[in-house]
Amino acid sequence: MILSTGSVRLFLVMLFCLPVLNLQAGNPVNRDGSAPLQDLENELKLIARQVLLNDTVPVKMELNKTLTERLKTILQREDSYEYGFDSLETISKLAPADKSFRIFTWLIRDKTGYHIYNGLIQRKFTGKDGKTKIVVIPLEDNVEKDHTLETSIHENGRWFGALY
Repeated sequence: MILSTGSVRLFLVMLFCLPVLNLQAGNPVNRDGSAPLQDLENELKLIARQVLLNDTVPVKMELNKTLTERLKTILQREDSYEYGFDSLETISKLAPADKSFRIFTWLIRDKTGYHIYNGLIQRKFTGKDGKTKIVVIPLEDNVEKDHTLETSIHENGRWFGALY
C-alpha cells in the first residue's frame, strides 16, 4: 500500500497529537478550558515540548496550532491572569512591574536553524461597568527584516517575532 504525502502527514499528526491531547484515560481535559489550571498547564507543557523537540516540521506546525488555540482559550479565563504557568519551560512569560499585561513567546525551529516565532499578549481591563475582562492578542511573526525595523511601528499581525 502506497501512502500519499498528505496521508503520511495526517498519520504523523495523529500519532504525536493524540497521546498529548488525551493525557489521562478517564480524566480528559475539558476542551473549553474549564478544567483546573494545573491540569491545563500540564496539557500545555506536553504540547509545547513537542512543538520544540519534534523532528518533523509539519507535525510541529499542527501541534503549534493546537498549542496556540489552547493557550489562548486558557488565558481568557480571569483566574489565569495571576497564575504563573511555571512548568511551561519552553514558553517565555514576561510581565512589567505594574502587571498591566503579560507576553508569552515561543518558537518553532527546523533542522536548518530556521525559526518561526509565536506569541500571545494577555491584558486585563476593567470596564466602565466595573467588570473585569481579559483580552488575549495573538502575535504573528510577519515582519520583513529590514534596516528600518528599529524605528518602525507594527501591529500584532506584523509582529517582529522574537523570544522575549
